[in-house]
Amino acid sequence: MSTPATGHHYSTSASCESALVADYEAHTSSAGTPQVVLIDLFDTIIGRRVEPEYVKAIWAKRIRYLAGLSLSAKEIHELRVCVEAELCQANQQLGFDDEFRHLDMCNEVFTRIDAHENLVARISAADFSQLCEDAELQIEREVQFVYPSAKALLQRLCDESVPVYIVSDSFFSTRQMRQILAWHGLDTLTRGFFLSSETLVAKRSGRLFERVLNALGVAGSSALMIGDNQISDIANSQKHEIRSVLVKHDISSESRLGPATSQHRLESALNSLTRSSSAIFPEMALSMYAFTARLFQRATQLGESDLLFCSREGLLLKELFDRYQEQLGLKGKIRTHYFHTSRLASFLPSLGPLKTEAFDRLFRQYRTLSLRTFLLSLQFSEELISRISSVLGVPADEEFSNFPSSSAFAQLRALPLFGDEYERARSAQRSHTLEYLKSFYQTTELPDTITLVDVGWKGTIQDNLRNIIPDDITVRGLYVGLVAPGSISLSNAKEGLLFSVLPIISEFFKAFFESCALFEILLSAQHPGTLRYEQQGARVVPILGVDEKSSEVREVIESLQAAYQRSCEELFNECRLNHLDELVDLREVASRHGRMVFYPSPDELAMIASLDHYENFGVFNHTTFWLPEKLSKRERLRNLSVFLRNPGSVLASSLWPALSLARHGLEWIQPWYGRRKMKQIFGYTSR
Repeated sequence: MSTPATGHHYSTSASCESALVADYEAHTSSAGTPQVVLIDLFDTIIGRRVEPEYVKAIWAKRIRYLAGLSLSAKEIHELRVCVEAELCQANQQLGFDDEFRHLDMCNEVFTRIDAHENLVARISAADFSQLCEDAELQIEREVQFVYPSAKALLQRLCDESVPVYIVSDSFFSTRQMRQILAWHGLDTLTRGFFLSSETLVAKRSGRLFERVLNALGVAGSSALMIGDNQISDIANSQKHEIRSVLVKHDISSESRLGPATSQHRLESALNSLTRSSSAIFPEMALSMYAFTARLFQRATQLGESDLLFCSREGLLLKELFDRYQEQLGLKGKIRTHYFHTSRLASFLPSLGPLKTEAFDRLFRQYRTLSLRTFLLSLQFSEELISRISSVLGVPADEEFSNFPSSSAFAQLRALPLFGDEYERARSAQRSHTLEYLKSFYQTTELPDTITLVDVGWKGTIQDNLRNIIPDDITVRGLYVGLVAPGSISLSNAKEGLLFSVLPIISEFFKAFFESCALFEILLSAQHPGTLRYEQQGARVVPILGVDEKSSEVREVIESLQAAYQRSCEELFNECRLNHLDELVDLREVASRHGRMVFYPSPDELAMIASLDHYENFGVFNHTTFWLPEKLSKRERLRNLSVFLRNPGSVLASSLWPALSLARHGLEWIQPWYGRRKMKQIFGYTSR
């Protein structure tokens, strides 16, 4: 037996690419060129940036997502480990080594999950196994790298026509191994594989080497084994008179990812959200990440194939969702669509014939209206409004404190000009809306369920669509938050994924509720709102209004959204190779969110105060979020007196209590208010 060359250490750096080649040359110069070279794969040719067992933990999370399982990732991982152990034991009892095949593991995992949650109703055993294999290989592709020194040696052996066979203890099949080598461009450098999964005997028992030599028809002394394991690769090959070289790659510079390192990296990513003291509402990125992750999990559980993200807040939500899927290696699993809609665009087509329509969904929110604002809410043009005003003899801009009870409204309902135009426009918009909705789907018909994604609150647009879409189709809303049920029903389902009043008020509801307006402001796309739909050629297209925002406002919001996307990208990257179902629990998200709601900085208050909002439904006016430049001491004392008698009247006077206090010159009360709120919600007074 030739003396094995051992103890060589090789770096993964490019400067050491030739080290293994040089060692091979040194070995063969004394022992001669081998007839065949056998080489280990993992940690010899290919390395991983994560701990080997950690791949399985990541796999468990992805399978949960892909198959929409109710079991947690931890439970799936534990199930897999248990199944693998049982398969190994069963094969050992049959006279083989304690090895198993990946396909056998997938099939058994399917059987056990199916017993737990009737998985077969959603996916076949064969499709589930394929899902498992695809997920495993995708993760391997993401975490693997090739050692330059090993690749250089393989190329040298190929150039010299020395046959190379991979000998590996692995549950992967030959087909799967070929895919792995092909990813790395190594498939032409080897002749074949000898795998423990195919034979159920392993290197670590030494039995696989006997199979290799018999299959190749060579003597042990004519072969050379190269590997990183002193027992499996070196000692056990020497028992069969196979020459050997021990390889030890220097991976000290690489921090392999595992549960501990993942947690450390996650904490760093979370802390980076608030690293800059000048950042504006940086915690919004974490809330958006949490919503995106929960949306994906819920949509997967529901078996959704298409999601309609409602304009305008839905644009950023869609971009984040698409990127989240991509980072998980699941790009396109759930198709996403940007749905141009609004309360204005959806209201008219949702209405019934004039003789039965009471316009309740408008009047329950807006009762002080003029002829103009009422008709604008029905998409009437200014020209037609002027004509109707002239015929009725009612000034278009005269406001009525109770418009639905006014004589002007009664006259309007009786006017043929109004009735004819109402019915024409209502019918046309209903037809156009349905055609526009159909354009998002792969068939010419609407699906059984239409699922909307938006910031939410009441789901008014969804309620409108429910009255447009045929009754046999379910409409579902998946929202950031739900603060009122609206017209909820079995066929008009709604869920708030971060906070909700249904079925009961959710935990940490108050931490999010006071920031509803912040969500709308900070997430809004910087394009005009949707007015209606029109037929243009063979297509129905949305018609957008006039851009009411200044370039300065657009620039501020777009800059903030870009910052949120960068922060979310870092969190998505951590999620990709993390085993946890949720990187951050909801309590942590809500607590960090509470900082910007209850302890805003002066810069954050000033930024919101610099904006305005145009209401394009019901009242059609601009709302400013101004802060007074200066209040006199008398005004401040008067406002304090009002606050002490009736805090709610002050706190509810603007879109955000913190802004309301500042507007009344009571910003010094904010720390006390914030501490009280944090104590109520979390049991402590600050983050």
